[in-house]
Amino acid sequence: VKPRLLGHWGTTPGLNFIYVHLNRIIRERNLDVLFICGPGHGGPAMVANTWLEGTYSEIYPEIGESEDGLRKLFRQFSFPGGVPSHVAPETPGSIHEGGELGYALVHAF
Repeated sequence: VKPRLLGHWGTTPGLNFIYVHLNRIIRERNLDVLFICGPGHGGPAMVANTWLEGTYSEIYPEIGESEDGLRKLFRQFSFPGGVPSHVAPETPGSIHEGGELGYALVHAF
Protein backbone atom coordinates (compact mmCIF):
# COMPACT_ATOMS: atom_id res chain seq x y z
CA VAL A 1 0.00 0.00 0.00
CA LYS A 2 2.89 2.34 0.78
CA PRO A 3 6.29 2.05 -0.93
CA ARG A 4 8.31 3.20 2.12
CA LEU A 5 7.80 1.95 5.67
CA LEU A 6 8.47 4.56 8.37
CA GLY A 7 8.56 4.37 12.15
CA HIS A 8 10.49 2.23 14.58
CA TRP A 9 9.38 -1.36 14.07
CA GLY A 10 10.79 -2.45 17.45
CA THR A 11 8.27 -0.33 19.35
CA THR A 12 5.12 -1.08 17.34
CA PRO A 13 4.57 -4.83 18.02
CA GLY A 14 4.96 -4.36 21.79
CA LEU A 15 2.54 -1.43 21.88
CA ASN A 16 0.03 -3.41 19.78
CA PHE A 17 0.30 -6.37 22.15
CA ILE A 18 -0.24 -4.24 25.26
CA TYR A 19 -3.06 -2.15 23.73
CA VAL A 20 -5.06 -5.17 22.54
CA HIS A 21 -4.74 -7.12 25.79
CA LEU A 22 -5.36 -4.07 27.95
CA ASN A 23 -8.58 -3.43 26.01
CA ARG A 24 -9.59 -7.05 26.62
CA ILE A 25 -9.04 -6.64 30.38
CA ILE A 26 -10.86 -3.28 30.42
CA ARG A 27 -13.93 -4.88 28.80
CA GLU A 28 -13.87 -8.02 30.96
CA ARG A 29 -13.60 -6.09 34.22
CA ASN A 30 -15.33 -2.83 33.26
CA LEU A 31 -12.26 -0.77 34.26
CA ASP A 32 -11.46 2.92 33.85
CA VAL A 33 -7.89 2.92 32.50
CA LEU A 34 -5.60 5.47 30.88
CA PHE A 35 -2.99 3.92 28.57
CA ILE A 36 0.25 5.94 28.62
CA CYS A 37 2.33 5.44 25.47
CA GLY A 38 5.81 6.88 25.54
CA PRO A 39 8.23 5.09 23.19
CA GLY A 40 9.49 7.25 20.35
CA HIS A 41 7.76 6.77 17.03
CA GLY A 42 5.06 4.56 18.57
CA GLY A 43 2.46 6.48 16.61
CA PRO A 44 1.85 3.71 14.07
CA ALA A 45 0.64 1.39 16.82
CA MET A 46 -1.69 3.93 18.40
CA VAL A 47 -3.10 5.12 15.07
CA ALA A 48 -3.62 1.53 13.86
CA ASN A 49 -5.36 0.44 17.05
CA THR A 50 -7.65 3.46 17.16
CA TRP A 51 -8.57 2.83 13.51
CA LEU A 52 -9.27 -0.86 14.20
CA GLU A 53 -11.52 -0.07 17.18
CA GLY A 54 -13.38 2.66 15.24
CA THR A 55 -12.27 5.67 17.29
CA TYR A 56 -10.13 7.09 14.48
CA SER A 57 -13.03 7.08 12.01
CA GLU A 58 -15.32 8.74 14.56
CA ILE A 59 -12.93 11.70 14.76
CA TYR A 60 -11.83 11.62 11.12
CA PRO A 61 -14.90 10.41 9.16
CA GLU A 62 -13.07 10.84 5.84
CA ILE A 63 -10.88 7.91 6.95
CA GLY A 64 -13.64 5.31 7.03
CA GLU A 65 -13.61 1.74 8.26
CA SER A 66 -13.14 0.29 4.78
CA GLU A 67 -10.36 -0.74 2.44
CA ASP A 68 -10.43 2.76 0.94
CA GLY A 69 -10.26 4.34 4.41
CA LEU A 70 -7.32 2.13 5.34
CA ARG A 71 -5.52 3.10 2.13
CA LYS A 72 -6.08 6.82 2.89
CA LEU A 73 -4.79 6.31 6.44
CA PHE A 74 -1.62 4.58 5.21
CA ARG A 75 -0.93 7.20 2.57
CA GLN A 76 -1.17 10.13 4.98
CA PHE A 77 1.10 8.52 7.59
CA SER A 78 4.40 10.36 8.12
CA PHE A 79 3.64 12.60 5.15
CA PRO A 80 3.59 16.43 5.18
CA GLY A 81 0.18 17.53 6.41
CA GLY A 82 -0.66 13.97 7.41
CA VAL A 83 -0.21 11.89 10.54
CA PRO A 84 3.11 12.16 12.44
CA SER A 85 5.17 9.04 13.23
CA HIS A 86 4.93 9.74 16.97
CA VAL A 87 1.92 10.06 19.25
CA ALA A 88 0.62 13.59 18.69
CA PRO A 89 -2.49 15.66 19.40
CA GLU A 90 -3.97 14.27 16.17
CA THR A 91 -3.93 10.75 17.66
CA PRO A 92 -7.31 9.89 19.21
CA GLY A 93 -7.01 9.72 23.00
CA SER A 94 -3.62 11.44 23.11
CA ILE A 95 -2.96 13.68 26.11
CA HIS A 96 0.61 14.66 25.26
CA GLU A 97 2.83 15.55 22.32
CA GLY A 98 6.04 13.69 21.80
CA GLY A 99 7.68 10.37 21.47
CA GLU A 100 9.67 10.12 24.68
CA LEU A 101 8.82 8.00 27.70
CA GLY A 102 9.84 10.79 30.09
CA TYR A 103 7.23 13.18 28.73
CA ALA A 104 4.58 10.48 28.92
CA LEU A 105 5.41 9.61 32.53
CA VAL A 106 4.86 13.22 33.60
CA HIS A 107 1.22 12.81 32.50
CA ALA A 108 0.90 9.45 34.25
CA PHE A 109 0.96 10.98 37.73
